[in-house]
Amino acid sequence: MKYSLIALVAAATAVTAAPASTTVTVSQQTWFGWPDNCEDGYTQGCGNNDVAYNCNGRNYKAGGDGSHSNPLTYATKKGGSLHTPCEITYFPYLRKYLIMSDICTGCDDKQIDIWIGDGDGGQAELNCENDSPSGNGHKLTRQPSSSLATNTNALWNGGCHVSSNVYSNA
Repeated sequence: MKYSLIALVAAATAVTAAPASTTVTVSQQTWFGWPDNCEDGYTQGCGNNDVAYNCNGRNYKAGGDGSHSNPLTYATKKGGSLHTPCEITYFPYLRKYLIMSDICTGCDDKQIDIWIGDGDGGQAELNCENDSPSGNGHKLTRQPSSSLATNTNALWNGGCHVSSNVYSNA
């Protein structure tokens, strides 16, 4: 009886335990926003905040502030093995939670393209994307705890704020 109770408790613990977080290395990190969010990835249907997946009840719209309850949209390769649609991850480089809500036509499986912000900032927003720190080798945490250090500052809100919101030592 004693062994049966121990086995039952162990089995119940295994079922209720949260999945362990894993860290993956991103091959490249880039930015996208309203002006260059296009249906085909390049030229058709540009100039909106439409995304491929209806995550967190957002009605197929990009957004988020980077908190766990309101993660920032990111895109990656369709059908890639590393990212699951609507999966919440954590990106220490920005100290933001991200949610995979869109498809990046030109991305590889380990590349992420992060939504820079709402509103059609036109060429100024494109300049912000192009001039902001990007790169490769950043870490992305899958199945993160919901209580990690978070920066909810806007990356774009009519002006470019990316450079002041990166944590290069992360």
